[in-house]
Amino acid sequence: MSLALFISASLTAAPASSLELAPEVALERALADAEPSPSLRAAFRATIASGSAVREIEFDPLRRGADRFAVTMAFGVDEELDAVVADWAAERQPDVRLFADDLRDSVGAGRIVRDGEDWAITFRHRISSND
Repeated sequence: MSLALFISASLTAAPASSLELAPEVALERALADAEPSPSLRAAFRATIASGSAVREIEFDPLRRGADRFAVTMAFGVDEELDAVVADWAAERQPDVRLFADDLRDSVGAGRIVRDGEDWAITFRHRISSND
């Protein structure tokens, strides 16, 4: 799968007196701005369902130990769904799935090209462990 990331001309259409950014620098800044701060954390509630079961889960990074991740409602029987929930609960930071934290890792075999007034970054998506 190929994806394209477009950087607006506003990155280089600054007044002549200001410093223009090279496309590589603009890409680096865009990727840095898209990545969450390591200290960014989120409490969440989610419902996960299969054809035969439903699990409602809750995560709060301010809680300690086993209280941080809890199944608050379970309906039906599905061992695969339970395994998914258990794997998610076992993660060191279950909330990072809510953030686009691996955009940089997913950009493989890319190139920057001029596209009219804009710069286009094309790349082949590299699959990561949380895709």
